[in-house]
Formats: sequence, C-alpha cells, structure tokens
Amino acid sequence: MILNAEPSLNAELKPAGEARNPGPARLPEGRPAPPVAAAPAAAPPAARRARGKPEILQLPLSRRTVLVTADVVRAVYGVEAEAVTAKVESGELQWVFDVSVRGNHVRVPRFWARELMAPEQCQMTPAQAVAMILGPNRQNWRSTEIQQLLLTSRATMMRWHRSRVLRGKTKGRTVWVTRRRLERFLLKRLWWKEL
Repeated sequence: MILNAEPSLNAELKPAGEARNPGPARLPEGRPAPPVAAAPAAAPPAARRARGKPEILQLPLSRRTVLVTADVVRAVYGVEAEAVTAKVESGELQWVFDVSVRGNHVRVPRFWARELMAPEQCQMTPAQAVAMILGPNRQNWRSTEIQQLLLTSRATMMRWHRSRVLRGKTKGRTVWVTRRRLERFLLKRLWWKEL
C-alpha cells in the first residue's frame, strides 16, 4: 500500500498495484486548478558576484564581543586589508584603537563591532564611545578580562603593566586595573588621534 501523494478531501490508501498518475489537479468543485509557475532558478554564486552583489551572510556576534580585529572587518565588508586601512584613514571607520606595544612600529588595530553593525548609532564623543565599550557597571577589570576585551595576549598585557602604559594593582597573579585607567588608555589609543 502507498499513500496517494495528491492531497484530496477523501484521502485513501491504494494497493501498490493500483497506483496511477492522478492527472491534472482539480479544485473541489471539479474545475482544473490554475497552473503553478515554476520558481526561477537561483543564479550560481559566481553569477551573483559577477553582477557586483556579494552574498551577505548573517553571522551572529556574541554580546561579549565588543572589539574585533581587522580580519573581521575585512570579512564584514568583503575587502582587502588595504581597503580597511583606507576606510580608517578616510574617517569612515572612526572607532579604531591601536593595541600595539609601544616601541613596536607595527600598529595593531581593534575596531568597535557596534560601528560595523550600526554606524548611525556611533555618532558620539570619544568619552561616550569608550564608556559604551566598557559598559556601565564595571569599576575594576582583571587582566584576563582586558585581554578578552582587547583581543590581546597575556604577554602584551604584562608588557603594558610593566612599562606603566596600563598600570594596575597586582593581587596574587592577577593584575587589577581601574576603569578610569582603562578609559584613559583607550582614549590615548584612538587611531585618529595618533594620525
């Protein structure tokens, strides 16, 4: 026995030997159903790219992700590294922080994820932006939390601490930094202030 694939008002089971082509679909009143237009075939990815319309992927970011690397910016915009640098230097991306260790001639940018997702919501003063990046309630930060926020290594954090670029109090093996010092650090590290 097979189940008839056509939905009908009186669905019935038919033996396998009696299966037949049901013919054109009919409405309950006996009239033929209007033909259904076939959906146009989707263009292959190469054809979409050829027309200049990149395929947009909706990738969720964790709420804990505040700053992102240049690779994430490249992925969001679908551009080369030089194009990201051009966006920064032109001011199109303004909330960029240099988290390099001083004395190193290579700048290490971190971009505010909010500016990538909703740039119209990021028209504010530097102090307001830094306050939003750090959140409203945190007054003291552990070194590991700063590493997570700035996407840096423990070695970088310890270099900042030892060179007094980002000082804090050491309790056990953990460095604690006050909000005020972290705010000052980020304000000094704004990319466009260094240009």
